[in-house]
Amino acid sequence: MAHQEIAERISSGPEQAEVATYANIAASSWNMTDMRKLATSSTDTDTMGIFGDLHLLDDLAYTEKGYMKVYKPGATAMSDEADKPKEVAKPEAASGTILRGGVIKNQALQANWRETQQHHMLGQEESATDMFYRPGAKKEASQKFELFDSSAHPEPVLLAANVMPNGPKLEQPAQELKNDSQAQQIAQALDGYMVPPTLVPSMEQLGITKESTIAAANVAMRTIKTWTSEHPIAGMEANLMSATTNANPKAWEEAKACFPQLGGVSNSIMKAYVRNELECYGFEDHKQDVAAKLGKDGGWTLGMTQITTEGIRKFENHYPQFRHFLESKGYSGPGHELRALLDADCVAMIVAAKTATLLEDLHKHGIKNPTDAQLAYAYNPDVYSYSDGHGHRVYKALYHPNIELSKAQHWDQRKEYWANTAETISASEHIKNVLRYLP
Repeated sequence: MAHQEIAERISSGPEQAEVATYANIAASSWNMTDMRKLATSSTDTDTMGIFGDLHLLDDLAYTEKGYMKVYKPGATAMSDEADKPKEVAKPEAASGTILRGGVIKNQALQANWRETQQHHMLGQEESATDMFYRPGAKKEASQKFELFDSSAHPEPVLLAANVMPNGPKLEQPAQELKNDSQAQQIAQALDGYMVPPTLVPSMEQLGITKESTIAAANVAMRTIKTWTSEHPIAGMEANLMSATTNANPKAWEEAKACFPQLGGVSNSIMKAYVRNELECYGFEDHKQDVAAKLGKDGGWTLGMTQITTEGIRKFENHYPQFRHFLESKGYSGPGHELRALLDADCVAMIVAAKTATLLEDLHKHGIKNPTDAQLAYAYNPDVYSYSDGHGHRVYKALYHPNIELSKAQHWDQRKEYWANTAETISASEHIKNVLRYLP
């Protein structure tokens, strides 16, 4: 058996044997008789699950390379034709046939490839441009790099992108235009021609000059100052006062004439306490006016007169002439009070109606002929009084938040609405501020 022969050869000299030789001896020792005996004696053993159907090995034959075929379970029997080398037919391409891309496997394919590419191969002194000569044309000897002489080539050249083809030559001097037809030809060629637009126009094209830039910067600075300053209209008070008479130069005189009770009151005092309101116009006042411009009524004092919308409604109910005036300006219906308070044309009439109500109130409290100081104080009272603990009262001009702080310390603090005492007139800061704008 094979194992005995292998053992003998190993004991005789294993260093002289190769592994491949042992494998061949083992394979050759298994003949067909041994395989059939193994198949018939394996009735109790499930050899089909291990080797498959051994009867398929009846036609086993040894190959020329010294090994036998291997059988896989479930495979069909293979013939000896599979082990025979197959001859590959050499491709024969006609001289005029173009070979497609592929792998060059032998010398024959290499020769065919060279034959088909012979036309495209260039010599040592040839250039790729030689391939584009006409068939039979003679090659011109020239250098690969040379200077181009435009005078030696009279052929027409391409026009620049901004030159009109077939158009008149505008660079010709005026004396060359010999007749009107040539001038007409130029006019027709230029008809509708415009300078091509640019992505970034110049400052001149945008109409931006040094003067306009400075003016825009000033407007921007004023706008920023208006929204950030505690006194947003500082420096504009005189212009705002002038705006009250832009539409009607006699607005103040006519407004006073609408109220007979104002016969003894001067226009100067009415203008003076409006001018003081502008002087005290602050950031919060500006925000409230902006909100009113958008239609929001928060019960604030608004505009140049610093009157509430509730005050406007009272004036309309009490003075028909006042309501007729606002209607003549187009102010009626919901929200018209807000618009009237923000209109400079209505300032004189609103102040006249306010002064008329102040006079009536002063008359009720015993002040029959009020002075300018008393009228100014009635427009915006600012004095509070409280007991000093010794039978007398202390008078002070207070503003928020000092009004609340003083009230916390003095339980009997009260506001003085009428300047009917010397102490009230003396303590009022508002009176001093208004009277300084009298002429």
